[in-house]
Amino acid sequence: MLPTIVTRRRGAKHIARDQPCQDAVASLVTADGAVLAVADGAGSQPLSQHGARAAVLAAVEALGRVLGAEPLERALLGALFRARDAVVEAAAVRELPPQQLASTLSVAAVTPARVGVASVGDGVHVLRTTSGALELFAMAPAGELANRTTFLTSRRFAERIVLDVRDADDVEALLLSSDGLDPLLVSGPLDARFPYGGVVHGLLDMASFDASAGAQLDAFLASPAVSARTDDDCSLAIARIPRPQAGEPVMLERGGRTTAVRAVGWTGARAACRLAHSPGTYAVIVEGLDAPEVRAAIARAPRVWSTTSATPAVCWPEDLALDAQGRPFALVVRALPGRTLAAIPAAGWPPAIAGRLGAALAALHAAGHAHGALAPEHVVVTVTGDVQLVDVASIVLGEERSLAERRCADERFVAALAQPAPSLLERIR
Repeated sequence: MLPTIVTRRRGAKHIARDQPCQDAVASLVTADGAVLAVADGAGSQPLSQHGARAAVLAAVEALGRVLGAEPLERALLGALFRARDAVVEAAAVRELPPQQLASTLSVAAVTPARVGVASVGDGVHVLRTTSGALELFAMAPAGELANRTTFLTSRRFAERIVLDVRDADDVEALLLSSDGLDPLLVSGPLDARFPYGGVVHGLLDMASFDASAGAQLDAFLASPAVSARTDDDCSLAIARIPRPQAGEPVMLERGGRTTAVRAVGWTGARAACRLAHSPGTYAVIVEGLDAPEVRAAIARAPRVWSTTSATPAVCWPEDLALDAQGRPFALVVRALPGRTLAAIPAAGWPPAIAGRLGAALAALHAAGHAHGALAPEHVVVTVTGDVQLVDVASIVLGEERSLAERRCADERFVAALAQPAPSLLERIR
């Protein structure tokens, strides 16, 4: 079964006006996957919260009933139309016109094989892939929301439905939100929007689905930082697809055990560290263990990191993993709650990143070491905005080039970070 979490918060504007929260959220987990729904009642209609609630409950019930039995596109569209009928019925019970219960709706299905979203209105939907990239998904076309929002009760709502379905092979998580969190989740002008990595990654990392996850998300929505950016109602619905970690438990030289995690897409057989998806856990290399250069690196690793441990911005190994014979076979690093620069849109990079990374590399160079092959995937931005260099493999392994050449390469990388490309500047504008 796929884990889900939903939460909402009444906005300061509604509190000041003594209005109820007009957002509604719902989720349902079945043997075939997870269903999420987020609705936002029209602010101009004082009873729209009833429409939002009727919409999410009807949508998750309708979609959950046929999930796995019908093509996902048909099931999602059916859930939207059933939700519209439910809003109309709720209005009839109250002897009101349906427009007085007007609401947007985003409904999603997440299965191990496919992910899909159908929506009417201005909800925000963000996918996170297994590589850490963020993508807006099933969003209304640029400019369509500039002047008016479409509701389930709008006369021509069917013409404004946005539907998208994709394979879930590389999907790790899906986040749905009402537009109340738009200022925090999405950056850029309306015609060039992109997910704001720092906040989205932080929310998805926070949603660990343990006993404290709901309380943590509630505290985030109620925090002064959120209140300062939006006074509207806010709601979140998150589902994640657990991805099994590769390898068997291994012993650590300093005692205890950890799980081997396969290094994918970093530096292949030369990689000597790897971040796990779960913050606070260990991760070890399990790829290229027989490569002579990796064995040599492991043998001299303690000497390297002991002379450079005073560099806090470099994620140095904390231990060695031992094989069945008690021989060290991999470096072990602590996973960080953050994402690499490669997984964050460049406009979302911390402004001081070049200076922070430059200071870390200067300390590294002063200790007699250098990287020499830096790339955006080697630098992690933590959820607190700090910068950490995580690919210590190249430092430990060394290069055929001289230390001076590798230092120059490091300095060129930092200089490039300080001077964004013109196309990026145009996008920011």
